[in-house]
Amino acid sequence: IYAMKPDGTEATKLTNLGGMNWDPSWSPDGENIVFAHFATDWTLYAITADGTESTVLDKAGNGWQPAWSPAGDQIAFASQRDGFWNIYLVQVDGKDPVRLTNNEGDNFEPEWSPAGDQIAFSSNRNGVFEVFIMDSDGGNIFSTGQSGFPSDWVYVR
Repeated sequence: IYAMKPDGTEATKLTNLGGMNWDPSWSPDGENIVFAHFATDWTLYAITADGTESTVLDKAGNGWQPAWSPAGDQIAFASQRDGFWNIYLVQVDGKDPVRLTNNEGDNFEPEWSPAGDQIAFSSNRNGVFEVFIMDSDGGNIFSTGQSGFPSDWVYVR
C-alpha cells in the first residue's frame, strides 16, 4: 500500500508485508489505515498513516473488505469463519469481534452510513446478490430490493 499526494507525486510505501494488501480504508481522522493482507489467509491489519506501526486486528478467519466507522471507533468487515461469509464488527484495537449477520448465504462489502447508525452490505441470502441495510448492531436487516454491491453509501435526503 502506498500513499501519495493527489497529483501522484511523492509516493511512499507504507507496507512491507509479503503477499497481497487489499481494500485500504482511512480512519476518519486520517491517522490510520485498515486493510486486508493475504499471505496464506486473509488477515486485517491497521497501520499508522506513515506506515511506521502496524497492528493485527483480526486473523481468526479470512477477514477482508474493512470499513472504518464514521466515529472511528469500530471497523466492519467480511469474514469466513463458519463456511459462509458474514459481516463482523471489531474495535479498533482488535478486541471484541462481533458477528452482525448470521445466515446461510454470503455477506460482503460492508459500508457505513454517514451517521454510523447503519451498515449497507451485499448478500446472496435470497439466491441472488442484493443490497441489504442493517442497524450498526446487526438488527433490523432488510433488503433494498436492488441487486448488486454497495460500493459506496450515498445518503439522499
